[in-house]
Amino acid sequence: MSTHQHQNFRLRGIPCEFQTRLKVRKLVKKVLRIESGASCVVHSLAVNPAESRSKIATLSFHTLPALLSKNPRNEWIFDQPAKDALSEETSDEDDFGLKSPLVFDTHFSGFTPLHHTRDQDCHADIIVMSGLGGHALGSFKERDGPFVWIRDALSLDVPGARVLTYGYDTGLGVQSSSQIRAIIFIGHSLGGLVIKEAVVKLKDENDELGQSILKSVSGFLFFGPNRSLLESLYKNSALLQRLDAKFCSALSAKRPQTVAFYETEQSRTAVQTEDGRWELSGPLEVLVDVTSATCGCTRQHPIDRNHREMVKYSNHYDQLYTRVKIALGSLLNTQHSAPVQAGPAKDERALNTA
Repeated sequence: MSTHQHQNFRLRGIPCEFQTRLKVRKLVKKVLRIESGASCVVHSLAVNPAESRSKIATLSFHTLPALLSKNPRNEWIFDQPAKDALSEETSDEDDFGLKSPLVFDTHFSGFTPLHHTRDQDCHADIIVMSGLGGHALGSFKERDGPFVWIRDALSLDVPGARVLTYGYDTGLGVQSSSQIRAIIFIGHSLGGLVIKEAVVKLKDENDELGQSILKSVSGFLFFGPNRSLLESLYKNSALLQRLDAKFCSALSAKRPQTVAFYETEQSRTAVQTEDGRWELSGPLEVLVDVTSATCGCTRQHPIDRNHREMVKYSNHYDQLYTRVKIALGSLLNTQHSAPVQAGPAKDERALNTA
């Protein structure tokens, strides 16, 4: 068995009876037949945002379990253990919740919750989207290390918010709820374009749910939203201009605040591979067009890294992460009369000096 201590897995289908990460760890060891002394770390555990009958966890292993290494796949499905085998972890109620399978994956498609606070105690949603060729979790992980700032720091620094990262391939089932939360969108690179398209679609559909979501948007935080990169992906740059105009129009009534961080170091440009995929492997350029960073953005801040590395931080105290935390706190406080705690109060001028 090989060592994969920095590879992240997601586990879906966890019954809501599992209230702690320790109990989920025992469940994982039981299902994967891991020896009692082997290392399994449960990093996060939260209610599935698509349906509240189950939970989702993120995991890592020091040594990859044999059952997850037999086949080169990115998803593995297992039956729930018998109820009597997990008597400590489950309730005495009927075992309907244990009928659904447990699904391990590394693709992280759809929404993955990363927060620690109970959903009912959260009054904001932070939605994170990765960029071109990115990964819903891996794009925000330190290079050659385990630290994932949107999970290991952001969820602690903004305890009043649900933190949801989104993998592009699937959608989110929406539930009706009497609780209204503020929504912050975080987009890296192409993820910013996907966010804009989603906002425009909500406006065009003009239904009650879509309008409610738009009214709840408190702000946008974009990383590397430079037009030159996006235009390299689309021959018709006029399409991007129309999208920008529609995005501004969709938000014209409220105009939430938008903060943009742009890179100052050279980055690889986007090129299309022989199999039709896009990847950042072209010639090195400084992909900065500050004047057209994003529609309506008056708060733009440089980051001394390249396009890919600008969302990778080494730890909770990374100076660049501190700047992001300050910016995010200001977006959240825009929505609420009572300040949302997002670390020590600092003047926003610290964004350019931290």
